[in-house]
Amino acid sequence: MPLPIELNNALLKQCGITSSCGDLSISQLTSDSRQVRAGGLFAAIKGISGDGVEHIPTAVEKGAVGVLSRAGVNVPNGVCHLTAENDRLALAKLAGVIFTQPEYVVA
Repeated sequence: MPLPIELNNALLKQCGITSSCGDLSISQLTSDSRQVRAGGLFAAIKGISGDGVEHIPTAVEKGAVGVLSRAGVNVPNGVCHLTAENDRLALAKLAGVIFTQPEYVVA
């Protein structure tokens, strides 16, 4: 699917994601707050040495319209909050849908 893309509730549910705002149109998907562009979806995923949640303000300043994270994370008003029990797995599934995950992988 080419970007921008409309993330509707059915697509989000397929990825194990719940939305605070219903459908969301995004121009980009990234887990690197330094790479966020206007209209982007920022995945605030916890890593080994840091937590993407700490970078939500930067992502929003750069134009993120939504944040994907685990539940219980504070997101600024006016920004769509997408939550998942397993946010890392949800990010992988969402990326697979957006960037057309192949049906078969040949190694």
